Amino acid sequence: MPGVSRELVLDPAVDTWLADHCPTWTVPVVPMMSTVDLLAGAAADLTGQEVVWLSGVRLSRWLPVAGPIRLRVSAKQLGGCVAAALEVWRHASDPRLSRFDLVAEATVSVGRADMLAPPPPPPLTDAVEVPDPYGTGCLFHGPALAHVTRLWVGGNGASAVLDAGRGQVPRGTLHQGLLDALTHPIAHGRLSSRWVGADHIGFPHRIPVMRCHRPLPETGEMRCEVRFAGYDGTGLPTFDIELRQDDGTVLIDLRLVTAPLPLGPFAALPPHQVRQFLRDREHVDGTGYSRTEDGRTVLTAEELTTMDWPPGTVAAVYGLPPSARPVEHLARVTVMDHVARKAKVHPSRIETTDDLQQAWTADRADERHRVVVHRHDDRVVVTEG
Repeated sequence: MPGVSRELVLDPAVDTWLADHCPTWTVPVVPMMSTVDLLAGAAADLTGQEVVWLSGVRLSRWLPVAGPIRLRVSAKQLGGCVAAALEVWRHASDPRLSRFDLVAEATVSVGRADMLAPPPPPPLTDAVEVPDPYGTGCLFHGPALAHVTRLWVGGNGASAVLDAGRGQVPRGTLHQGLLDALTHPIAHGRLSSRWVGADHIGFPHRIPVMRCHRPLPETGEMRCEVRFAGYDGTGLPTFDIELRQDDGTVLIDLRLVTAPLPLGPFAALPPHQVRQFLRDREHVDGTGYSRTEDGRTVLTAEELTTMDWPPGTVAAVYGLPPSARPVEHLARVTVMDHVARKAKVHPSRIETTDDLQQAWTADRADERHRVVVHRHDDRVVVTEG
């Protein structure tokens, strides 16, 4: 059987639901479960059969969507299964170097077959219901993906009620919006911090296995159960997830491996203040990517680069050119933080001279702050001038 391949374009101006998936409240990113849905769709297109199993799903990179991106999804027969892959077009200044780069791949099984349902998960221990996780800023997902209506977090996992008809994401092959909601309890900081660490947050990285027992419905409430399943061979936190209807019918179950990403200076902030600083670009006292030491503002290239996830986040927060590499603006960011704290405004409102010796708030150009920039290899220190 010959393989199949098709190209598509995701454009946030057209696919407006993408704006509701910004992990750092800034740059839209294609959800992992949307890549899973595209891989499943390629296998279904190749075989004309229903997808029942995916294994070895792995993301090799972020897929930010600040503007239109060109994707290619392909599938080919591999023994009794299907090998599916998703690639993104990388444009280079030299056309000879432009090419498709791999984003994700998986092995897919098709053809409806009765599968044994997993046993019920262990009871959720020490469960506490949390307030609306979207409204409080504990979850970054906007209305298009907000399928969770109730959420309990416990000592060994979480439990959630999902409303299948609540979101506004195109269904795709498997119901990608509802699939994405299966990861929302893990993204909740209270759960993630237990096994990822209080200064990190866990994001979907790999799916060793996903079993699709029944097609996901378009409407109705169902129960999502998440339980911590230990660490994989590389030390990454792993979770078992299942979705059941009220009558106990299992719709889907999977194992998800998460990757910890640093929260940096935002680790100690309540979620609503993180959203206030990153999304709303409002002043939050003492907040910025730099730190204050004895009245000096200090920032290293490593600290700034580490926090630029997904790529483009630092540029979005500080109003830098979208294609800017954060390290190229290390001194400027440090100056912006320094003066923003003095003026009690968001750093994106700070303007500077080219030599970075003076800075001011955009609407108060006559009130200039003189600063001195000290560069030490990959470390910048800013003091008063």
